[in-house]
Amino acid sequence: METDNITVAGTQVSLSDLDKFYEWGERARNEATELTLQFQELSQNAFPEDDSWAFLVNVLAWGDGQRFVLPKFKRNNTPGDASLALRSSAYHLSKEDVWQAIECIRSLKEIGLAFASKVIRIADPSQAATLDSVLQEGLSLQDNKEDHLRFLAICKSLKAELDHLEHHDLLPARNLSLADCEMIIYAHFKHRRGSTRQRGPRA
Repeated sequence: METDNITVAGTQVSLSDLDKFYEWGERARNEATELTLQFQELSQNAFPEDDSWAFLVNVLAWGDGQRFVLPKFKRNNTPGDASLALRSSAYHLSKEDVWQAIECIRSLKEIGLAFASKVIRIADPSQAATLDSVLQEGLSLQDNKEDHLRFLAICKSLKAELDHLEHHDLLPARNLSLADCEMIIYAHFKHRRGSTRQRGPRA
């Protein structure tokens, strides 16, 4: 049975608002897609060190880490470190072990859980999502393994609800990834706070 509302993070949201949330994140979503394609190319080429380094720098910049995290990351890691972390994370993603993939990125110095999850969300948006400070506040979650896994479950629940929509012309519901669902929830909380700024430094 078709409905005019859907549950987003425990709140009933109209399908028209859901479309607005999806469209609001278009720029950040397009930039993320470009980075995902870079990761796929790295994987095909066995993660060359310099290219792996450049990829991580780009992801940290995309994730608003260029001011504080990026300088420390550059000082305390090497291209070899970057290559090893990405190669190891790709292996665990192939086994559908998102948390262990995140842990591989966290092995890099100066990279915490939020930024590690952003890297993995870029690497495989079909099975990963980022729990950043906006989402932690909105969902009353903490920056730890248990709550990150809870957030993945929330994204999966939203995706399942969207997948079961009988008909909806605007939102490409049945093609959304977990990362898309994350961005819809993120937009929902940003709009509730009255902010129109999209995620990402170039937004």
